[in-house]
Amino acid sequence: MSSQKAHQSRQDRMTVPKSKKSKKEPSRKARKGRKPRRKRFEDIRLGYLMRYRAPIEFALIVDSCGTKDAPSADIIEKLAYISENKFFRTIQFRRALIDYRKNGLRSKKAWCVTHKLKH
Repeated sequence: MSSQKAHQSRQDRMTVPKSKKSKKEPSRKARKGRKPRRKRFEDIRLGYLMRYRAPIEFALIVDSCGTKDAPSADIIEKLAYISENKFFRTIQFRRALIDYRKNGLRSKKAWCVTHKLKH
């Protein structure tokens, strides 16, 4: 009898369908290999800071390179040495320039320039 029970229990186990786990798609943050999107020069940290703290130099850089092209870090650094603006002597500018040399326009965090005001 014990062999019949064991045989029946095996058949019961075989006929029971196994539940499949539903596969979830990983969120955007969890995906590996996703490259940051290319941003405009005004939206990255260096461009944002230059726009408000050194507007004359910012205008020179944007006019020389155009709106779609990325200005090289060497041009920005040479302009900073020539300029008498105190912003270019700060640590904040140096760190932003180092970050720009590493990542270019593919910065991890964008700085929003325009804000819509609610009336």
